Amino acid sequence: MLFSCKDEVGNPNIDSRDFIEVKDGKAMVDNDGTYYILTEYEHPDTVAKYNLKLNVYIVDRQEDADKIKSLGGAQYVNFSGIGMITDYRPTGTDMNKKHYNIMLTSISAREME
Repeated sequence: MLFSCKDEVGNPNIDSRDFIEVKDGKAMVDNDGTYYILTEYEHPDTVAKYNLKLNVYIVDRQEDADKIKSLGGAQYVNFSGIGMITDYRPTGTDMNKKHYNIMLTSISAREME
């Protein structure tokens, strides 16, 4: 059964291409004063070998920010979650990378490789 609103206008403004699933991502942690920022990291040789496109993830949910805070200031993390594309570009991030708001499903501290 389909439902719609009488005043619904136009097409939806998001689709599945606006989302990304991250599994076992590696990131550097930063904070722009408002949000935690996870900037994906891989060894440069791995990036070149597999032509990887690395992204920036913005932690905008308080429960996810609390998870990061509980890691005691970890600078590097492993993480998984679902990201939704965003136009928000925190100062100091690579403007050429795609940026996503992320809902974390897991996060843990790691050592830099």
